[in-house]
Amino acid sequence: MKTNLLVLAGVMCCFAVGFTAEGDARTQEEIMKACADAGMVGPEHMAMAKYVGTWDCAVKMWMDPTQPPMESKGSEVCEMAMGGRMCVGNFTGDMMGQPFHGQSQMGYSNFAKKYWSTWTDDMSTGMMYSEGTASEDGKTITFIGSYDDPMSNMMDKPWKQVITLVDDDHHVFAAYEHVGTPKEFKMMEITYTRKK
Repeated sequence: MKTNLLVLAGVMCCFAVGFTAEGDARTQEEIMKACADAGMVGPEHMAMAKYVGTWDCAVKMWMDPTQPPMESKGSEVCEMAMGGRMCVGNFTGDMMGQPFHGQSQMGYSNFAKKYWSTWTDDMSTGMMYSEGTASEDGKTITFIGSYDDPMSNMMDKPWKQVITLVDDDHHVFAAYEHVGTPKEFKMMEITYTRKK
């Protein structure tokens, strides 16, 4: 089965060579190498493995930055997928007193040289998508993206998320509203502690 998938991937890449951009002067070998490089598991992917595990989550959510946050608990199970190319997290908790489940995906595009992230949950039929860059030490990744928000009746509403790796057993996720305006504020913070 694994051999069949490798053959299929090779065939697809070869097929794609016939559809390169007009004026692309690269040889077939150069194009094949570019495809291979784009698909390789690199240091950014290996660093994401630090998020693998089962986590206790302490959630704080601010609807109004001048008021105390709503607090809740949850848990998340994270694992690497697609041969170590992306990290998938499955979150279980509650949101405003209701059971809540969500799924995150995080990866790194060798070709675009940036991180990417998606979020879907059972309180929405939409998806949040964002792209990000890491700090020099690799411990903080800042994502900027958008989502369609029925609460504010806005399409493509900007948002920011920051993931900070504290140590191997702790990391913090923060999300921000009104991104890029004087009203920007932290609307959510989740503190992750590795379950022993």
